[in-house]
Amino acid sequence: MEADGPLADRAVVEPILADLSRIMTGIAAAGVSLNVLLCLFLARAWQAQLYNPGGFRNEFHALRLGQRLALVSLGFIALSLLPLGVVSHMAGEIVIVILSLYVIQGLALLHSIVAQRGLHVAWLVVLYLVMLFIMPHLLVLVAVMGLVDTWADFRRRLAAK
Repeated sequence: MEADGPLADRAVVEPILADLSRIMTGIAAAGVSLNVLLCLFLARAWQAQLYNPGGFRNEFHALRLGQRLALVSLGFIALSLLPLGVVSHMAGEIVIVILSLYVIQGLALLHSIVAQRGLHVAWLVVLYLVMLFIMPHLLVLVAVMGLVDTWADFRRRLAAK
């Protein structure tokens, strides 16, 4: 790469790094939280394969975080939007972690819908590929779906049809 290329230009890189540095603590905490959850899911899936084949699949499809956490989440989201300086900034960092949990619930919802409708697994493959390339925007959408599912209970509504 050339030293004077677009990625090496300080005028371009410094504002991006300044913006990222403001939210990096939340991103790191969300990464650790997701890593712990994924390790727990992997361990549970292995245990289910030994003693209860298919059990983890049913548990993952039924995953819901509960209305209390959803209300706390909405409180932190509201707090992060208020002009309260450091308090709003800290609430925003917490929102990043909370939304990462709702991404898991949203993915559980999507897996459940695919299973209930008897859709081909390719729908999930496409979802994960699109998430790979349009990650920030699609992750927020999946997290919002997970948060809304707390009250809307899409799984029950779709199962009734």
